[in-house]
Amino acid sequence: MISRFLFSICFLGLVGCAELDGSMESGDRALGAFEVSQNRIYLAVPTTHQLGFYSMFFRPVDQAGQFQGCGGIRRCAGTVAFGVPIAAGEQQIFITGPSGRQYRVMSTSARTSGLYAFADGVQSSGISQSDISPTTRTMTLNLSPGTVHVIGRGTDASAAEIADVQGALRSRYGAAATSLTYRSVEERPIVCEQRSIASEVLVGRRTNCRLQ
Repeated sequence: MISRFLFSICFLGLVGCAELDGSMESGDRALGAFEVSQNRIYLAVPTTHQLGFYSMFFRPVDQAGQFQGCGGIRRCAGTVAFGVPIAAGEQQIFITGPSGRQYRVMSTSARTSGLYAFADGVQSSGISQSDISPTTRTMTLNLSPGTVHVIGRGTDASAAEIADVQGALRSRYGAAATSLTYRSVEERPIVCEQRSIASEVLVGRRTNCRLQ
């Protein structure tokens, strides 16, 4: 039987599926300042989800449904990043919902809107680095300021999971959190082609993908 804590990222067709035991330090904690504002964009991830501990990079989707990954390199133009350590304009907090589940809520001051797709994820211990990228499925966000995008344990968030995140933020930030918009990410099938670019050694690889 598949554990209920099996990373839902497996449903995205990504490499490196594994399990977390869900154990974390009790209580909520912010990693530095955390602001609730209509001017910021938010992403909430269950801490039992593999991407709960990754820096996540989203790329704009063009009118043809295409987007490009940049091998986890944040400098790639147009990238919206969440959870990048010590990055200007980015904030995060670990917070517990009314259900008792814990979420990592990340925010960025990026002033952008439109359809974006998950292109890369990076986790670094300072000694080694783990990279993850979509192969057959990904998640998309309709980014807009003042919106909390919720990843569920099965990628698409249920109404109960969205309400749980809203309840967690509302209990801590009151009316400011109530005024935000809450919605699920959307899982989408994709077709990708990866290629290395020797002349761009700082990037190393680019992945061209198209939503189906």
